[in-house]
Amino acid sequence: MPTSAESGEITVAAVQGNANAGLFANAEKGTFLKNHLEATTLLADHPLKSEIDLIVWPENASDLNPQVSPLAMTQVTSVVAKYRVPLILGAITESDDVFFNSSLYFDADGVQIDQYDKKRPVPFAEYVPDREFWYQLAPDLIGLVSRDYAFGTRDGIFELGTSPVGVLICFEIAIDDIGRELVAGGAQIILSQTNNADFGRSDETFQQAALARLRAIETGRTVVNISTVGVSRIFLPNGQIVSELPIFEPGVLVEKVPLRTSITPAMAISPYFDLVINLLALALLVSAIGQQVRRRGRGHAV
Repeated sequence: MPTSAESGEITVAAVQGNANAGLFANAEKGTFLKNHLEATTLLADHPLKSEIDLIVWPENASDLNPQVSPLAMTQVTSVVAKYRVPLILGAITESDDVFFNSSLYFDADGVQIDQYDKKRPVPFAEYVPDREFWYQLAPDLIGLVSRDYAFGTRDGIFELGTSPVGVLICFEIAIDDIGRELVAGGAQIILSQTNNADFGRSDETFQQAALARLRAIETGRTVVNISTVGVSRIFLPNGQIVSELPIFEPGVLVEKVPLRTSITPAMAISPYFDLVINLLALALLVSAIGQQVRRRGRGHAV
């Protein structure tokens, strides 16, 4: 599979803050932001520092929302001012008493110019469907999910100059149509921001990284899978790992990666493939019901 640049290259700096940013973490407010600020300082001595085009932090990288916290906004703009490049970071945002798991895009002047809200929150982790019903069955468990995150409606395309960047959050990497939407929207690279702190050293975090590799191959795009604690890896469009970090350690990934615009066969046929499979499944179901009805009819006739 080709991996050469079709629309130039960009140098991405992805920061793993080693923040214990789990759903049930009880750290002092500002701790996750501090972790990522400190890890970002590792860029200062990196040989590619002067070539960086974009800095990306993972999901939930800031536990203070820069939109409403002057302290967080000051710290975010200080990072942008130091490196003079845009910064994309994960934070929890709120609008009209509705909460979102968001990715915020700050330009090289430190101004927020775009936002993506997670379209597919995870049930029983980020929201509880039919909360009242499930609370009656397991009040202690349901009570652990203290608030529900809303379903985002914004597109996941951030414009980095003339290069559209696709953004998704955590296990959206496992949802077929999210990747298709990003490619259809013009994404030339995909950023997968994730928070794996709750998974610890279990297989789930490695499973997610494997899904990111699959998406790179399927979409024909570089995928930057950046986590709060790992697994953090950069995958080329052929699935090759070009850079990775040890888990549960602060670190940075800095790589010059290709921007691609071509459409892979998977992207071209997958929507129709899904439709065909669903129609075949429906046809088999109708056929099975028809056969059952005919058998019963013959039985009654006898």
